[in-house]
Amino acid sequence: MSMRPLLLAPALALLLAASACGGDSAGEPETVTRTEIETETVVQTETVENEPGGGNELAERCENPEAGYAVRYPAGWHTNDGSVTAPCSFFHPEAFELPEASEPPPLAVSISRQPVAFAAVTGESPATRVVVSREVEVAGRPALRRETESTGEGLLSAGVRSLEYLVDLDGETLIAATRSQGRLDFERNGEVLQEMVATLELR
Repeated sequence: MSMRPLLLAPALALLLAASACGGDSAGEPETVTRTEIETETVVQTETVENEPGGGNELAERCENPEAGYAVRYPAGWHTNDGSVTAPCSFFHPEAFELPEASEPPPLAVSISRQPVAFAAVTGESPATRVVVSREVEVAGRPALRRETESTGEGLLSAGVRSLEYLVDLDGETLIAATRSQGRLDFERNGEVLQEMVATLELR
């Protein structure tokens, strides 16, 4: 599938840092890290669904034919038209413009399909501390829902919270995320993200 480059390189770089930073050396004693202590892993797989009475009316539908997904988003929100990067990659309550050849400003929700294996994206990274991680199912595909906090060792400053849905697409990974950057309402955007992910259509 031919895809134009997406402006999400820093986010993906943070997710893939584990592959660049190796684990324990052979022969060293195994230690329990802070991340391992504070990470909650729920083995049971649950399907991401919209709960009745959700506070956001997902009245708009957006399709990204290049990445093979469609999603609904709240009435009154805005999304990119595809002139700078692939359509339906960013969603925000207010109108926005994406700069040419540089990173986008902090926006409420981002979605991208990356040509990177699921196992590589979901691996541990020194740039993030996993707060909670749960196996879920999104549009019939195995996925991981996780909340993280940046450590300051990567591209994000320390303390940035993230909510991510990572969907296994057989050799590729769909990443839907929101972060606590700038003046973003992280809690509200997290609720919107969950409702949007429940509407994802994949092909």
